[in-house]
Amino acid sequence: MATKKQPKKRAPIEVTPSMPPVLASEADCFAFLASLKGARLQGCLTDLPYPTLERHRARGTTTRLASSDKSSNPWFGTLTIPQLADALAGVYDALDTNAYAFVYVDDATALLLAHELGVASALGALTYKATSEAPRDRIGFAWWNPGTWVKTSIDKAGVQKLRGGMGYHGVATTERILILEKGKSQLHERFLNAFCAPRPKRKPPGATLQGATAKPIEIAEVLARAMSAP
Repeated sequence: MATKKQPKKRAPIEVTPSMPPVLASEADCFAFLASLKGARLQGCLTDLPYPTLERHRARGTTTRLASSDKSSNPWFGTLTIPQLADALAGVYDALDTNAYAFVYVDDATALLLAHELGVASALGALTYKATSEAPRDRIGFAWWNPGTWVKTSIDKAGVQKLRGGMGYHGVATTERILILEKGKSQLHERFLNAFCAPRPKRKPPGATLQGATAKPIEIAEVLARAMSAP
């Protein structure tokens, strides 16, 4: 009598830092998101090119944003606030039923996006209710309290200090991270919503800069563990 051959047991796949379970594509943002519709991604961490720094082009160090004799390098194009809202809708469609998106923004972009997506009226409806729910925008995302990246630098003595950026009434040392929830689910890991981390160092002189902006890998690791399985 023949017996079924038992399948060999497969060794578990070990995910290492060199093998991250991520998607990356050098393509048009909207075409890429359209191709991911219904993909059921476990989460998203993104830094969309928000437009609110455009108004500073003519002043101080931000002249580097302009294509001019004062500019030390070409800069990148930006999306309008309605386009950013459309991009978030594309992210929403690509996420699993219960998943999170973490989106880097500045304070002005957060305010304008919240206005564009009707977050204020949703928050107003919840303000005097006994509920722990977060306001939901017109896309469907729940807006939880944002995270904050506190920018630091390491001096020659190895001491971590606050790193000043742009600003005329208090120099900016922070950037926000929107915490947007699709559906209703618990994060895999909880985290403190303020991250003190140095800005990644630029590549050596003469090297081609691959990205227009750089964000700390330490923050990405925390958020990846929070939104996805190991």
